[in-house]
Amino acid sequence: RSFGGQFRGSLEGDFRTNLPAYRLAGNLKQIDLAQLLLAGTDVGEFFSGTLGCDVLLQAAGWGPLELRRSLQGTVIGVVTDATLRHINLLAVMRAAVGMLPEETDAQPGTALQSLAGEFRLANRRVRFEGARMVVDTAALEMGGEVDFDGRLNLRVRGEPLLVADIEPSLARRQLFTSSFEIRGQLRKPVVRAAAASR
Repeated sequence: RSFGGQFRGSLEGDFRTNLPAYRLAGNLKQIDLAQLLLAGTDVGEFFSGTLGCDVLLQAAGWGPLELRRSLQGTVIGVVTDATLRHINLLAVMRAAVGMLPEETDAQPGTALQSLAGEFRLANRRVRFEGARMVVDTAALEMGGEVDFDGRLNLRVRGEPLLVADIEPSLARRQLFTSSFEIRGQLRKPVVRAAAASR
């Protein structure tokens, strides 16, 4: 009820050991991303959107804390119609390279048309490489790790998207001559230009 959507697959439990062990394998559709993150992490308040994914997850323990601590596995999925509620990602990237703000920089959040990738969970941390995110008029590729408590260590590079066959502006192209590092806490991340993109 909390997460919405559908699950097709299997949930197995092994109670022959001191700690019950669980294995979840299957497909999730139209899951409420914020509710799912609120149930297992400290970052749910920052996101909205719908998640569809294939999962292979394992955990062991008697209660929610033990299960979260031991959770490990893989999620291959896509988030659609989402919002990163508290930060305008392109605006902070422009600020990091000393560019003048654009009109859209006044918006408080980042609309995510999609976010897709393979994410590995272990030790209360999500690690990933090559996740693709479409925001506004840009396609971003991200890699790194996010802890369940919101600590970040990410690398981002991107390219402008063509909109209605209109060439991106010089300023928009120049933004993506740098790659970026995003560190600190998700609540107030630090974004800095790292190096020239390939």
